[in-house]
Amino acid sequence: MLQAIAATGISGANRDSDRRLVHDWLAGLNRPQAAVKGVAGPIYFDNDGNVQQSLSVGMFYGGRLISAPVQFLPVTDPLKVPGWDRLKENGLVIDSGETRFVKTPVIYAGVDLNSLDNIDVRASTFAADFFVWFRSLQDFPVDPHEVEFPTVVSGGQLGQEVLRRNRDGFTTVTYHVKGVFHCDYEFSRFPFDRQELKIPIQFRNSTSYSVILAYGGAGNRTPEASTKSPLASKLWKLTNQIFYRDVVAYQSSFGEPGTAGAQSGVQFNRINAQMTIYRDVFGYAV
Repeated sequence: MLQAIAATGISGANRDSDRRLVHDWLAGLNRPQAAVKGVAGPIYFDNDGNVQQSLSVGMFYGGRLISAPVQFLPVTDPLKVPGWDRLKENGLVIDSGETRFVKTPVIYAGVDLNSLDNIDVRASTFAADFFVWFRSLQDFPVDPHEVEFPTVVSGGQLGQEVLRRNRDGFTTVTYHVKGVFHCDYEFSRFPFDRQELKIPIQFRNSTSYSVILAYGGAGNRTPEASTKSPLASKLWKLTNQIFYRDVVAYQSSFGEPGTAGAQSGVQFNRINAQMTIYRDVFGYAV
């Protein structure tokens, strides 16, 4: 709805006219190529006015409600699913008549932040030192060579394992990461500004049908349990840390004529570690 209001430029002068403009704009989201970006993936409507999205299944693990280790994603067009034949051969496709589902494993991920420093607003970068861990069913091990940080400027390599643990049919693997990451700083409220430092994590060659990334709760410690701020800066203060999942769609025609720049329908999952910092105005003034 927010994207509809922004796209139509309504002013509020005529309620009936504004509603019609918004309605017509939403009605135009009738195919994957016209979809708008949503937190859980691109949003568009079918001929019945329904949004084609999967049902998320949860489970309790360690006293927390998290995503179940296997999800079932509906498929409307198998031709748009990368590696469809391979998924069928591996027994991951369930045919229930009119609808097919792909049995998709979930890999839980999380970040334990050690330090943030070198907040460089001129270069639009910041440096981070952290542990990243992945927990998955033992039948679906994590390939460390597939893990990537799309905003990394330098460093950002997993390197050797720091810890591996097997428990309750799950394998948890932890890596130590150091790197410099890109950040789009925003200064509309300078010098009372707050900045969001984000570290997205994804798998290089995996789509939403081959693996789902989900936040599985804190690893060995939580931000509240830490007695020392990981932000090593006299001019900035850390105020919040959150972790969330989002879905990104490729913008590519993939050789299809007349679809340049459109969303291809191929999606991949990401886990994002987001740290909110604010400027120490008094220290900055001094």
